[in-house]
Amino acid sequence: MNGFQEFWTLGLEYAARAIEFVAALILIFGAVRFTMLIGGEIMARGKNPEGGIFRHARVSLGGYILAALEFLIVADILFTILRRTLDELYILALLTAIRTALSWFLTRELRDLRRDESEGGKHA
Repeated sequence: MNGFQEFWTLGLEYAARAIEFVAALILIFGAVRFTMLIGGEIMARGKNPEGGIFRHARVSLGGYILAALEFLIVADILFTILRRTLDELYILALLTAIRTALSWFLTRELRDLRRDESEGGKHA
C-alpha cells in the first residue's frame, strides 16, 4: 500500500469511528433527555406520567433514535468501502435493511404519536 492509500484508508477508518461515536452520543443524549422528562414529571406529580408528557417524551426519544440510525448507516457504508469484500457487502445489506425497517416503523409510530399529540391525545 502506498502512502496516499494508507492515509485515505486511515482517514476513512477514523471518520467511520467518529460517526459511530456521534451516533452513540445522540442515543445517550436522547436517553438522558427522555429520563429527565419522565423523571421530572414523576417528581412533580409523585406518580407515573400520563398522556401528553409521556407521548412528548417518546416522540423526542424516537427522533434521537432515528438520527442515530442514520449516522450508523453512514458509518457502515464507510466501513464497507474500506473492506470491500463480498461478506462485508452482505453484512452491510443486512444491517442497512434492518436499520431502514426500524427507521420506517419508528417514523410511522412517531407520526401517529405526533398526530395524537396535536389532537389533544384523543387516541391515547
